[in-house]
Amino acid sequence: MRTLLFLAVLTFSVALACGAIAAEPAAAPAAAKSAVVPVPAPELRDVTPVEKAYVNFALDQKNPAVCAKISPLARETNRFLTTGRQVFFTRSACFMYVAQITLKPEYCSAVKEAPGSFFAKGWYFTQKNCERLVATGRTLQMAFTVDAQLIMKHLGYGEAELNGRSWIQFYQDIRKNQDKSLPDRIKRMLDFTKIQMLMDE
Repeated sequence: MRTLLFLAVLTFSVALACGAIAAEPAAAPAAAKSAVVPVPAPELRDVTPVEKAYVNFALDQKNPAVCAKISPLARETNRFLTTGRQVFFTRSACFMYVAQITLKPEYCSAVKEAPGSFFAKGWYFTQKNCERLVATGRTLQMAFTVDAQLIMKHLGYGEAELNGRSWIQFYQDIRKNQDKSLPDRIKRMLDFTKIQMLMDE
């Protein structure tokens, strides 16, 4: 009996060694769980003086390309303004004003409402309200002043080109004579959206 048992065990061992009987596969290691790192939302910031100057320049030129160079995170807050206008994105306000001046509703798609608070609301600057105002057919009437020196320098003009003129006179001459280099100069103006992208990287 012992001999038969020994022979059975020996036969099984030989068959296993020769691959006649498949060994039970080892359990595959558990896949490592990938760690999910939450991406923080970009922080809003106060608008810079240059970006504010861009708004008036965009209105004067009726050019939304200038608005597009303002950071979408640049925000203005003033609790003493009319309810609904107390907080807003400078970029959105720029697009909305240009849309109202040119009566082109397609510019309204760039208008985003800024998050407000109990004391400061920003519901005036929205795409819906922008489209509503443009649809009335009444162009925006508002007073504004272009910071000629700041804008001209950001356009790449220098003091050597003044030729005895003030910066305001120089700007008015460029505007009146429709300098052919102006569109390319606007393209090369400081783009605050790209600055923000570099800061986020």
